[in-house]
Amino acid sequence: MRRFNLNHPPELIAHESVDGFWEVVDEVQNAILFVLLGLEVLAIPFPRLSLQSGMAAIVIVTCVRLAVVALIIGCMQLANRGFRSGVLTLSWGGLRGGLSIALALAVPVNQGRHGF
Repeated sequence: MRRFNLNHPPELIAHESVDGFWEVVDEVQNAILFVLLGLEVLAIPFPRLSLQSGMAAIVIVTCVRLAVVALIIGCMQLANRGFRSGVLTLSWGGLRGGLSIALALAVPVNQGRHGF
């Protein structure tokens, strides 16, 4: 929780309070969204073949990503002998924003995508 500095003018304190309120509203809405998504997953029947295919795809994509990152890091180490990096950290950490980038690039230019 934020502590308010009493030396700030009242307008700034009010602004910080409003920001804090909207942050809480955002967190509550995210929590509700993910709970509803979890409940929806419980309602969908998953055939065994679909689950096996999905798990295999996850493992294959993760292994390919690890191999590509290891290859790139290996090339960088050949070019620069002092270069050190964590292949596992880069492989696992890079998965976080991949979906957002894919969705952003999937937006057609005529529907609001700008210049990338």
